[in-house]
Amino acid sequence: MRVELLFPSKYLKEADLEGRRVRLVVDKVQVDELQMAGGLKSKKPVVYFRNPKTDEPIEKMLVMNKTNAMAIASVYGPDTDAWIGRPIVLKPAKDRFQGKMVECIRIDLESTEKASKAVAAPAEEPTKQAAREPGEEG
Repeated sequence: MRVELLFPSKYLKEADLEGRRVRLVVDKVQVDELQMAGGLKSKKPVVYFRNPKTDEPIEKMLVMNKTNAMAIASVYGPDTDAWIGRPIVLKPAKDRFQGKMVECIRIDLESTEKASKAVAAPAEEPTKQAAREPGEEG
């Protein structure tokens, strides 16, 4: 077990992904007041999720940083209300933070775009009536 998992949090951490990409559905986006290191409080955007298979709420949320927020906005637009009900694929990553390489969560843009297209354009067969041209007999 990874040591990070010994200290539960209501917010997603890279260790929670267990090295896998995870597809979730955005339930809501809101600004929450978070307790920061040193006891300071700060308001941060937080994404709440639902399980795409069961539609049940996910107990952990993702505190947004600008990189992830802009990644989601590049797929669904800048209005966070437009993100609700849309699929997001999270992936474990490493990035530089304060001069050190750290583990983090990033939005898998390619997988999110594919998931978005699959949800936006469900396969639908036209009925024979709708498929006929005007004046055509069936």
